[in-house]
Amino acid sequence: MTSPERDAPRLPSTDDLIWAPERAILAALDANLLLAIRALRAEHPLLDNPDDDDEPDHPVLLLAESVVASARSLRRLLAGYDHVGHRIIDHAVNLHDDTPACSPNSSGPAPTDSIPT
Repeated sequence: MTSPERDAPRLPSTDDLIWAPERAILAALDANLLLAIRALRAEHPLLDNPDDDDEPDHPVLLLAESVVASARSLRRLLAGYDHVGHRIIDHAVNLHDDTPACSPNSSGPAPTDSIPT
C-alpha cells in the first residue's frame, strides 16, 4: 500500500527556532496530523479505495474521510507556512551577513589611539 502523504515533517533546527520559535509546535502538529492520517487509514482500509462499493457508507467512515481531508489540507498549509518562513529567514540572514562588521579595514570610522583626558 502506497501512501499519498509526504514523508514525516522536517524538524526545525536550533537556528530555525531562534528565528521562528513557533516552528517547534507547528512541526509537532504536522507530525501528529500525519500519524492521525496513518491511523485512520489503518483502521479504515476503504479510505484508500473510495470507489469500492462493497460496503455502504458508514457514518464513522464518512467522518474518517472528513478528518483525513482536513488533516491533509492543514498539512499543506503548514508546509506553505514552513516554505515561506524559510524564505523570510534566509532573506533576513543574508541581510545580516551582508552588514559590514566594524573592523580596522572597514570603511567605518577609524579607531583612535588616544583617549581624551
